[in-house]
Amino acid sequence: MTDGMHTLFNGKACTHILNENKIVIKPFPFVHASMQNFIDDIQLEQIMTTFTNKIVTFKILYEAYHASSFGGSNTCGIFLTLDNKNSDALINDTLEKMTQQMLDLGLEFKCLIKFTLEFKEKV
Repeated sequence: MTDGMHTLFNGKACTHILNENKIVIKPFPFVHASMQNFIDDIQLEQIMTTFTNKIVTFKILYEAYHASSFGGSNTCGIFLTLDNKNSDALINDTLEKMTQQMLDLGLEFKCLIKFTLEFKEKV
């Protein structure tokens, strides 16, 4: 494990390093009010500096909701996959894509369910 990855174990999440190319992070339920809050909690920017020579793919499963006209709210799970093949601003791209995805669907962020990091060598 590299020095930058120790922050994964300090956040409010359960982290599983499956192998040198895949890390699965399952945040504790409802402890992050936003994706930005999660990114700050695990110090993702620091982790990303460890993998500057690799293609990094984020696979994000999160829950979002919209108010129901009958009371309560309707929730749904949303899956999003992004990588840094064409951009070095993967974290900002992730936040923008999630925001746009929720706006397009008329939803609001509820909680993060699973966040997976996958790494491949750049060719």
